Amino acid sequence: MLIKKIVKPTTFYYFCEKIKNTMAVFVEIFPASYGDCFLVRLESEDSKPYHILIDGGKICGNPHKNKLIERLQQIQSLDLLIVTHIDDDHIEGIIELLEQNENDSIVHIKEIWFNGFRHIHYYIGDTQGLSQDHINRLDKILAHRKSKQDTNGIKEISADTAHNTLTPLIMQRNLPWNQRFLGETVIMEKDMETNQARKYELRKDISIQILTPTKEILMELDNFWLKALNSKNTKYNEVEDEILTKAVEYLLAQTEEEVESNQIKTVSAVTNDIEYYYSLNETKNTTINNRSSISFILEFYDKKLLFLGDAAADDILSCLGKDTNHHFDLIKVSHHGSKTYTSKALLEIVDADNFIISTNGKRYKQHPDMECIAKIVYRPTESKRNLIFNYPSVSAYQLMQNSEWGNTYKYELYSTIEGEINTIEI
Repeated sequence: MLIKKIVKPTTFYYFCEKIKNTMAVFVEIFPASYGDCFLVRLESEDSKPYHILIDGGKICGNPHKNKLIERLQQIQSLDLLIVTHIDDDHIEGIIELLEQNENDSIVHIKEIWFNGFRHIHYYIGDTQGLSQDHINRLDKILAHRKSKQDTNGIKEISADTAHNTLTPLIMQRNLPWNQRFLGETVIMEKDMETNQARKYELRKDISIQILTPTKEILMELDNFWLKALNSKNTKYNEVEDEILTKAVEYLLAQTEEEVESNQIKTVSAVTNDIEYYYSLNETKNTTINNRSSISFILEFYDKKLLFLGDAAADDILSCLGKDTNHHFDLIKVSHHGSKTYTSKALLEIVDADNFIISTNGKRYKQHPDMECIAKIVYRPTESKRNLIFNYPSVSAYQLMQNSEWGNTYKYELYSTIEGEINTIEI
């Protein structure tokens, strides 16, 4: 597939050949710090543009929130908002958006897909709640939470923002929530006729196939949440309360970060051959919160895009099966290019013309890992693969700027001016 790069003052556009402009897919990649934030625009001659926002990125200490809000004000109407999972580098921008979007002052949101605590605990898990004494205790945890610094000096969610977790904001704004799933959880379900993951038609020319999470993953996540609350000396014995949701969604993000920060990372910051990185032993240090990501295949006419959120390779492989190969126009690489979330086994059955790696590399794990990039490019290919970064400063991008490697392994690198929106057209 031919790709041409045109430089403009504020953004880069990558134009791929298409059939006489009858349809086009645009993916806008926001500079979301070490998080994810994508605006997909689907255009055809027969219909109005269809807009899907996927996650909101990390906003504290990051000016991208203004770019996102300005862009949403331009489009005025958002057909679908997908929040893949509860983690601050995916939801902070959405919390900020909903806080400011009173009476649709920024953008009209037609539907939101998001698995909050109440969906998982009350539809998937048990139906117990909290006593008033424990509710009060959790309320104090949130009310007295102090702003803290992460390892790079970037402030985490403020106490006010933490208290306004996503579920209460969705309810306050009275947004259509998981309507396509009858108000319940967004999960992978098998189609009775095909025995494949069910597809949901958004419009006659647009469909989404949910790959993860499964009910089993969400049950495991529910148990994880309960343990997180129990670690705060909290028990369950009475009824649901709003503070339960607030506390769990805050504690989940906090506990998730603690779990990942304790995992050992093999630093691959030296220049070696791609084959060296590819040959290193694989690890699978995935977390249940990331595994609960809403991952999906978006189809628009003959275009197929795979958005993986932070989903684990084994879960995607289990859904797609090992016997069928899948070629996509674009793959959003899981968990910011972490080596533990992309496996050789998964890449034996999936490939793409374009791979997006979204991170500034400034979290404790210094994503993306060279091991992940090596797994993508080491495989034989007829045409060049395009590796698209939203931050050219990350070490993997710098190492991959090797013309000999590019010729040998048939890849091209693309990035943007740091801090600007990166738009690709497929």
